[in-house]
Amino acid sequence: MPVSLAGAPTELVGRVVAAAAYAGGGKVVAPVRRMAAAGFGDPSRTVSCNDAVFGRAGDEIAVEGAGADL
Repeated sequence: MPVSLAGAPTELVGRVVAAAAYAGGGKVVAPVRRMAAAGFGDPSRTVSCNDAVFGRAGDEIAVEGAGADL
């Protein structure tokens, strides 16, 4: 489920608390990382051969991903 920000982000990568309820019963609440950034544009380019996500906010750059191939 996508999450939308209500205003401009104050930091490129931060933590928020997320809660989920399962249809079959049960609930979980946990801190998660979120990346709030615009995509890349000229003069920068990105390429990914996996599910990595790239973001930029001002002078900060972030790459979000996981796994042995990163």
